Amino acid sequence: MTRAAGDMHVGINLLWLVPGVVGGSEDYTLGLLHELADRGSPVPVTLFVNRSFAAVHTDLCARLHTVVAPVSGRSKAVRVLADNTWLAWALRRQRITVVHHMGGLVPFVDAGLGRDGARVLTVHDLQPLELPHNFSLVKRWFERVAVPWSVGRADVVSTLNDHVARSVRARFAIPDNQCAVVPPGARRPGESTPAHGPTHERP
Repeated sequence: MTRAAGDMHVGINLLWLVPGVVGGSEDYTLGLLHELADRGSPVPVTLFVNRSFAAVHTDLCARLHTVVAPVSGRSKAVRVLADNTWLAWALRRQRITVVHHMGGLVPFVDAGLGRDGARVLTVHDLQPLELPHNFSLVKRWFERVAVPWSVGRADVVSTLNDHVARSVRARFAIPDNQCAVVPPGARRPGESTPAHGPTHERP
């Protein structure tokens, strides 16, 4: 898909990001968002966040156009429901043409984009698939269904390092040019080292 920059409006799905809950993926994501706010973007960018995110990260919400979902994000079930209902409505209302799902999953109700819309997916790790004994039965089942669906729907898959990129390409047979490595090199305000940390928690 080729789209002129003047026609592009990027949406970043952050409904999954509950402050203090999702681990190192929060550090990684916030580092990139602060860098985006500092450098600016040549195209419009809109964040889609939960109420907890908006209450904690007021600086980012003030610097980047933000739409707040009517959920706190504290309940996984409600969060997933909003991801599969409210988000589609919000993407359509904001006329989003490219959506970046930074939490590792594309909603099962994947609507809200036009026919020419594009999806970017950040995969933080594949541990529930590669080390299933470390996770609950429910989580293993969910990831076995949700991760292949998400990768299959994505036009571009972003990973934090080469190891995860190789794992994604091997497991899901996606071409090299569809997988990009975006390392956690950005810093949050006041930090002296790159933001990074352990894997994140998902529904």
